[in-house]
Amino acid sequence: MTHDDTHDTHDTATRRLDAVVHPVRLRILRALTERPSTVAALVEALGDVPQSSVYRHLKVLRDEGFVEPDPEARGEGREQVFALARSAHLSADDVRGIGGEAHVQAFMTYVMGLAQEFAGWAGDRPSIDMGAERAGYNEVSFWATPEEFDAMVGALNAAIIPLLNRGPAPGRVHHKLATITFPPPPLTATPSAQEPDDA
Repeated sequence: MTHDDTHDTHDTATRRLDAVVHPVRLRILRALTERPSTVAALVEALGDVPQSSVYRHLKVLRDEGFVEPDPEARGEGREQVFALARSAHLSADDVRGIGGEAHVQAFMTYVMGLAQEFAGWAGDRPSIDMGAERAGYNEVSFWATPEEFDAMVGALNAAIIPLLNRGPAPGRVHHKLATITFPPPPLTATPSAQEPDDA
């Protein structure tokens, strides 16, 4: 890859990351994750975003390949229906080379949006049975080789992917699972390579 190709790839990744690092666009993507929608339906779902703004943000998302019109679906009054595009995903390769500051901005936007969703669910409810509603928030810290970590991710994907294609049905409750992974500074000394792994 030439220097110019590398620069172009970096610019594309930065532009695509910038497209989603916006509170309204992230909310639009989350809404379309639930179901394809018309602009009118998105305006209703978002509640506080004018229609003109929804159009503007949709254009940004379409230009970067995150959203596309569904040619086979029409809303009320033949209004165009928008859905997530197949490319609506930023892989590790897509954002390779992006600096920490941009990632922090993206992460903060994501976390803020997630917190707003949680607040919308919990809201002013006087009492919530987290166990009964299969809800919760927690974190774990563990040591793993790259192979062990990849095996863990593979096991999670094997359990979750079959559920992604299931729609609403009697007895089914809508759930959201958010994952955040990163290697934090270790709180203890790194085990010596000579120490036996008897755990």
